[in-house]
Amino acid sequence: MSIACATRVATMSERNFLRRFRTEMGLSPSDYLLKIRLDMSCRLLVESNLPVDKIARRCGLGNGRQLSKLFCA
Repeated sequence: MSIACATRVATMSERNFLRRFRTEMGLSPSDYLLKIRLDMSCRLLVESNLPVDKIARRCGLGNGRQLSKLFCA
């Protein structure tokens, strides 16, 4: 979902939406999405036997190389 779509659904300006989102969630929407993707990938790494590339793709992180870079950052 794009920010533009979220602002229409919330009937807010983009600036107000971003400010309120950060206030409520403690993160920007992009940082929040990255956190959710990393949490999901960690869970799949522990609980499944899937290859890292497949886990990365399922979580919207591209490939295993991109996923590993996020853990090293």
